[in-house]
Amino acid sequence: MSRLRILLYVPAQTDAVGIHHELTTRLAECLSGSVDASLATSNDKKVSTAPADYDLIHIFGCWSNSACQLAGKAYAQRTPYVLTPLGMLQPWENERHRQTPLFKRQHLLTARAAAVQVCGQLEQTTFQKLDWNPRIALIKNPVLTSLTTFEQTAAQLLQLYRMVLDSNVRILLNADTQQLLGQLLQMGIDEAALEDEAHRQTVAAALTQLNDEQWRRMVIYASDEKLSAILSTAMQRLGVVKPMPDVAAISRFKTKSSYTEGHLSGDALLSRNLLLRNKVKEVFAEHAKTEKSVCLQLLNLHYELSRHTAPLLHLTDLYRTMRFTDMDEDAVSDMAKALDIFDFGERLMAVMHQLLGLTEGFMPFNSRDDRQTKRLSTALTKFGVYPQ
Repeated sequence: MSRLRILLYVPAQTDAVGIHHELTTRLAECLSGSVDASLATSNDKKVSTAPADYDLIHIFGCWSNSACQLAGKAYAQRTPYVLTPLGMLQPWENERHRQTPLFKRQHLLTARAAAVQVCGQLEQTTFQKLDWNPRIALIKNPVLTSLTTFEQTAAQLLQLYRMVLDSNVRILLNADTQQLLGQLLQMGIDEAALEDEAHRQTVAAALTQLNDEQWRRMVIYASDEKLSAILSTAMQRLGVVKPMPDVAAISRFKTKSSYTEGHLSGDALLSRNLLLRNKVKEVFAEHAKTEKSVCLQLLNLHYELSRHTAPLLHLTDLYRTMRFTDMDEDAVSDMAKALDIFDFGERLMAVMHQLLGLTEGFMPFNSRDDRQTKRLSTALTKFGVYPQ
C-alpha cells in the first residue's frame, strides 16, 4: 500500500520564530509514522518543493513571496494545499499588509487553499469574518496549549489531509485512471465492449493494479457523478472484486454543486425559454417520437451544461440512446440544425468517442474534435476542475 506524500513548507522568516520551528519540526516527526512527510523551509535546497512530488502540501505562515509562488505552482498543477496562518491573518496583521503587493497574493493563496487550519476559537472567528475561504478546520497548536499533544494534533491533521484529498478527487484522477474509468463505463453500459478478449484482460488488469488511493478516488468520483451502478456492473462483468468504500460515510467539505436528479430526460424540455419551446414545437411537428426523444436529450444536456447541473451519468445516458436506439439519422441531423444544436451534437460525438468508445456507426452526426470539444469534455467530466 503506497503512503501519502506530504510536504510541510515553512517560509524562512516563519521558521526563524522558535515556537513555529518547534511546531513544524515536531509535527513532521509525528506524521512520519503514517505518511511520507518532508519538511522544507524556503532556504532549504535539499528537499524538493516541486508540487508533482507530493499528494498534498501544507504551508505554514503568511506574507511570504516563496509561499505564494509555491501555492501558485501547486494550484496550477492540481496539487491541493492546506494553509495554517499561525495567527498571521488577524485584523491587525491584515491592516499592516493591506497596502503592500503581498496582500492580494496572500488573499489569493488563502482563497485557493483546499483547507485553512486555524489554531484557536478567536482565530477561527476573525478568519470567518474575512470570508476568504469557507473550508476551515480548528486544530489546536500544542506549543501554545496543554489541551492537546503533538501526537493528537498530528492525528487530527491526518484526518484533515484525508478530508482534503477526498474532497478533491476530480483534480486528482490522473490521465491513466481517467482513461480506465471511461473504459469501465463503456463496459458497464454495453456488454459488446467485452467481446474483445485482449482488451477485456487489459482493462481487468489495470483495474486490479490500481492502488488503494487511486481506487478510492475513482469510487468517490463515480458516486459524485451518479455512476456507481455502472461501475459496479462493469466490475461484475469483468469478474474483478475490489472493496467499495462507503462514500456516504466519508467526511468531505461541502460544495455548491447541484445536479439534475435522475437520468437524462428525453420526454420533456427542461428549459422554460418560451422562444425555444415554440421552436421545438414547430420542429417536432413533422417528426416521429424516437427522433424527438433524441433531440430532447441533446437539448436537455445542453441546458444542464449551461447551468452546471449535468452529472456525467447523463453523457452515459446519451451513449445508451446512440448505441441502442434505431433512429432516422438524417431526421435527427435536420432537427438538430433547425434547433441550433448541430455543432453541439458533433462535439458530443467526439467526447463520447474519446471517453466512452462510441464508434462512428452509432453516431447520427460526424464527430468534431476542436478546442470547444475539449472544453465540452471538461465541462462534462470535471476532470481537473476544482470543486466550488
